[in-house]
Amino acid sequence: MTDTQVRNEINYRRSVLVLKRLLQFGLITEEQAKQIDMLNRESFPPLLEQLYD
Repeated sequence: MTDTQVRNEINYRRSVLVLKRLLQFGLITEEQAKQIDMLNRESFPPLLEQLYD
């Protein structure tokens, strides 16, 4: 993996954790979380994306 790929993986995983926390506290809906996740995947394309589905 390149440095960029590693950074993307880390950033994507962080974004997933934030989304889970926001959902847990009821600050966003499931639909909003899905939309945000799609944007995060564009911003931080995870190399292991198929594992996150």
